Amino acid sequence: MSIKNATISNVKWSFIESISLKLVSFVLGIVLARLLEPSAFGILAVVNVFYLLTTLFIDAGLKEALIQKNDVTDLDYSSVFWLNIGKSSLIYLILFVAAPFIQSIYGFENLAFYIRLQSLTLIIEAFGLIQIVKATKDLKLKKITTARIPASLISLLVGISMAYFGYGIVSLIVQQLVNVFIYSLMLIINIKFKPQFVFDLKVVLPLYKFGVRLLGVNLLSRFYVQSLNLIYAKVFSPAILGLYTKTNSLQNTPIEIITSPFLKGLYPTLVSLQNNVVLLKRIVLPNIKVVTFLILVVNGVFYFQAHEIIKLLLGDKWLKMEVFLKIVAVGSLLIPMNGQCQSIFKVKNKVNLFLKIELISKALGLIIIFSCISLYDLATILRILVLITFLTSLINFYFTSLILKFSFLLELRSLIFLFLTHILVGIGIKILLDYVFPDLSALFSFLYFGFFYTITTTGLFYVFNKKELKLILKKV
Repeated sequence: MSIKNATISNVKWSFIESISLKLVSFVLGIVLARLLEPSAFGILAVVNVFYLLTTLFIDAGLKEALIQKNDVTDLDYSSVFWLNIGKSSLIYLILFVAAPFIQSIYGFENLAFYIRLQSLTLIIEAFGLIQIVKATKDLKLKKITTARIPASLISLLVGISMAYFGYGIVSLIVQQLVNVFIYSLMLIINIKFKPQFVFDLKVVLPLYKFGVRLLGVNLLSRFYVQSLNLIYAKVFSPAILGLYTKTNSLQNTPIEIITSPFLKGLYPTLVSLQNNVVLLKRIVLPNIKVVTFLILVVNGVFYFQAHEIIKLLLGDKWLKMEVFLKIVAVGSLLIPMNGQCQSIFKVKNKVNLFLKIELISKALGLIIIFSCISLYDLATILRILVLITFLTSLINFYFTSLILKFSFLLELRSLIFLFLTHILVGIGIKILLDYVFPDLSALFSFLYFGFFYTITTTGLFYVFNKKELKLILKKV
């Protein structure tokens, strides 16, 4: 299969996986939000912190290291497989013992039980990591997708059923457990891999040379986000934290549907072209612009129709999250740029540079939060973090321009023009609708705005970016 066909296939199946997974998650989130109170999602956010932090140590960047390695053997796969199983079991035991102490810090009832139950996913996930590596290296992401979809659908039914019968937070955790179990089982069935009963430390150590740097980047980013949740949980009420976490899940659903296929589907191709800067540039720049445009369309609707969206999907008890939804809509605008920059840093073996940038920006964010947490409300703190995110994204883009040898200022001006176009169109349509139809219901306000905003911005994007749209369809 040619690089072009493999790339198209990967993007297609990544998109199918992403949209299926996120739509299921979206439906599940809406139904559960109507069945449960915001405080339940706030407590779940605390439970998830420990799972999301420790799961990084299990992989430790070894998955990416195996994908990058050219001559991977069965000994490599088997050694990493058994290492993952061992680490996941050890980390589970640590969390099992530590759970009562964590509960005593936060004072949430049954928190220790929730942590112990949720942490079982660590062991289950470890059985499917090598299968993901093999499918990615073989450019066969279809096999991953066909494992994801049934897992998502079955876990959706389990989660909704348990919430309906009054299991509360447990229904949220069990839904995740069922999802991970079925996903790992389907990976084992779809992607044939039988680990040998061998382990060679000499094989694993070279992988850690690449993986540990990537672990540093991922751990820093995830530690930053999850430590914020722990801080928010200690300072603000579970209900406030629940409103914030539900905002992220609601906003992230369409964002990840759009960005994930391009990032995951293009990454194997970028790896195969890592020594060809010209082709890398031809792939990355048009995709940044196209995906940024799609994000702007979605986020524009979320920002200008935040009140109506919350009212329609979640109900009146969630209306206090409107301010959070608008802030997150602005803060996630540069996700496509950051995602592509991160891919280039990994492909061109510049992980150390990325780590330094992330370390400085995250440290700055934590310093500001600790300084302001007792002075301002959560919305104000989030606005400050958005400014830091924007600055970090621009720095990443600048260094990417040096690596791929393109004009930073020229590409930045193009993106700024794209942002301004969407802002002006959104404001104009909002004012026009409020003037012509002042008493529109939430549903029709959302539909009218979404239709005219999408049509107008799409037309303008096509007029100003014909060359980029043609370039992205060219043969690699």
